[in-house]
Amino acid sequence: MRGRDVSLKYVKLPEAEAVGDAPSLSLHLLVEGERGSLLGLLERVLPRVSEVRAVVVGQEGAVVASLLSSAQLPLGHDVQEVSAASHPWFYVDDVAETYQVGRPLDGEVFMGPFTGGPLLADRAGLRNMSWESSCAWRLALGAREMIADPSALLPLLTVLDRMGVDLARIHHHVMDHEGRRTMASIRGLLGREVDDVFWEGGALEDLRLSGRTSEVLLDDVLEVVESPLDPGGDPGSRFKVLYHEARRCGWDVPLRHLALLVKESRGRMPLGWVRGSLVPAYVQKSLDAEEKAWVLFLLGEAEEGADEHAAACKTYDEALALYPSAGAAFALCRVAFFRGSWDQCAAAYQLGLANLKQVQTLEWDIAEVDRVKVLVAQALSQLGRLDEAREVAHLALAAFPRSQGLRLFVEKLG
Repeated sequence: MRGRDVSLKYVKLPEAEAVGDAPSLSLHLLVEGERGSLLGLLERVLPRVSEVRAVVVGQEGAVVASLLSSAQLPLGHDVQEVSAASHPWFYVDDVAETYQVGRPLDGEVFMGPFTGGPLLADRAGLRNMSWESSCAWRLALGAREMIADPSALLPLLTVLDRMGVDLARIHHHVMDHEGRRTMASIRGLLGREVDDVFWEGGALEDLRLSGRTSEVLLDDVLEVVESPLDPGGDPGSRFKVLYHEARRCGWDVPLRHLALLVKESRGRMPLGWVRGSLVPAYVQKSLDAEEKAWVLFLLGEAEEGADEHAAACKTYDEALALYPSAGAAFALCRVAFFRGSWDQCAAAYQLGLANLKQVQTLEWDIAEVDRVKVLVAQALSQLGRLDEAREVAHLALAAFPRSQGLRLFVEKLG
């Protein structure tokens, strides 16, 4: 989320021959065991950077250093290895007592389950470990992240220099295991080498500014794509560190922190607590209609997951009243279908399409655009709007060409 006023900038990149001597760029990596993904990232980005500074969580620092030593970077590389044994201040113990520190929001008790081992809790601290640089600009990535068009990096730095910008926020997408882009958000990943640009936020590492500095949100220029996380580990770890930090701070945490607690609470805390305590704690503080709508959208997803379809429908409607996002519209389309509300399903789909090209700065599942087409085609068929049903069904089949059930449905429509 934004957390401050950020100007949206449509930056036109110069022609290659007009770039001249672009500012130098340092790549700052946070590596958490994804060696295979790291190879692809380095292959694409290393020709554009002068140095690499990496923090490696675990015991593969020597492996990462070996990969970088063959790159012959002009300014070399630096690799720091981090573990619970060497840097215990970045970790908390995943035991029940950890989540009893501070105070509860509304008398709740987190019941785990707990691993009994160390849990990484301060990713911002890890980022700051290696944030000094010999270059003019710093690009921060994780091992699973990829610059969609690396050739845009150096021309972009030339433009940002001319604009006097110190921090650039970039479109960030997460891919699913089928290679489709799903979650969309905005991340601060590109910062000038000045003291006023630094990392904060603990588990929610966020590139921030202080002092007399300026930032922009770039659109249609640079995009970062993150590959899916391999299964394994503790799927609730993000909720745990967010909840621990919120209690420890007496719930005086940034709004983004509360919002992501809502997102991560699903299946880990009672829905009644999320709906009656956590969401109101966020909504009463937020002044941003889009962000409030996103949090309500997350609540609607939790209600839908609990088969509370009527409540979810109402929550999605409230979200859309605040901000007409495509994500909430397609979610309403989905839940309306399962309630048998064919007209509402079709209308919500059209609302989603109408808002699809609007700038969306908060996370939502882009793949839902294709998934709801299957439902909408059936709803339109139920309404007797067969021409429209055929059109949407063919769009759905184009998105899911291997679906035999969908192919049979298209053939039935004629």
